[in-house]
Amino acid sequence: MSQMQGGEEATRDARAEASAAPLERVDVVDAIPLKIKVVLGSAVMSVRDVSGLRPGSLLTLDRKLGQPVDVTVNDRLICRGEIAVTDDAAPRFVIKIVELASGSTSGRSGK
Repeated sequence: MSQMQGGEEATRDARAEASAAPLERVDVVDAIPLKIKVVLGSAVMSVRDVSGLRPGSLLTLDRKLGQPVDVTVNDRLICRGEIAVTDDAAPRFVIKIVELASGSTSGRSGK
């Protein structure tokens, strides 16, 4: 094999490795855990009112019943949804997404 062919083969191998590297990086990124929160609402209270909270106290939130809740990922709003309950033997809360926040996308291109 000539030096020219060996150099071309090495270049081809390097390109193949470089094209595979982004895919491996995507897999690593896809495995990063994200903190998802569902925000039912909020309230502004004085220190006196907060210190007076006891079991059985009612905390009035700024949202009305039936209004969509905010879904955040790492404290960034990504969408809003409705609260529902599963039909499982041990019911769980679920969120049905009803709208994406502006600037959010429904998926990553290329997948």
